Amino acid sequence: MKIGPDSLLYVLQWTGNGRVRRYDLSGNYIGEFTSVSVGQSIGLDWDQNNNLYVSSYGGALVRKFNSNGADQGLFINSNLQGPTNIWFDTNGDLLVADYNGTSVKRFDSTGNFINDFMTGLNNCEGVAMFPNGNILIGNGGNSSVKMFDSAGTYLSDFIPSGSGSLINPNAVVIRQNNSTGVTEPKSENAIIFTPNIGTEFFIHQKMIGELTSLEVFNIEGTFLEHIDFSQNNWNAEHLAPGNYMLIATLKNKNTITQQFVIR
Repeated sequence: MKIGPDSLLYVLQWTGNGRVRRYDLSGNYIGEFTSVSVGQSIGLDWDQNNNLYVSSYGGALVRKFNSNGADQGLFINSNLQGPTNIWFDTNGDLLVADYNGTSVKRFDSTGNFINDFMTGLNNCEGVAMFPNGNILIGNGGNSSVKMFDSAGTYLSDFIPSGSGSLINPNAVVIRQNNSTGVTEPKSENAIIFTPNIGTEFFIHQKMIGELTSLEVFNIEGTFLEHIDFSQNNWNAEHLAPGNYMLIATLKNKNTITQQFVIR
């Protein structure tokens, strides 16, 4: 599941009717977003035009839907053995973790296979990104978490095989070790604004009273600009597409870091 460009939560179904369901950020059910089933659906992401892509582990495919949920057919139906996580990079290529393969595979914007982006994997599932662009990925084959750089080059076993009795990892998330000092829902998963993909971002109303500054940095950590959060929204069309970081400083002196993508 992921928060989509419309600030709604998109939830996949491994069983059931295989359709994508939407919920608001309070957990209220909105409805089915798609009408075509994707069996054993497990990974999803959006391109720069807000088209939705859903991977099917059992079907060894990736299906495409437009921004209204209408089926656009199969986007990928070859070169995969059991896809799990999928995500777009800043070049518009789709990266697919192939659980039953030995790699994360790269496909272009029309679904054509390009190459193996990460290799030396076995039963890969679970992906997280560091602010510097390094990528963590769960490797179930030897119960480790491996780290690669942004170009797909292997760096190290970030969590060695079996460390802490780890067995077959299938989800990896980097959690900010910050306390907001405010009551829920103001600390809601450390989300300052939504969506996390797009060019127009909206600051959560319930956080505004806790903020003293909002700053934007590129993925290398270079400061770019301050955001005037009194306006409740921020337009990022003047920045190049890519990955960025938002750092919020709170009145209690704590900070929250949120990654987002401009597309």
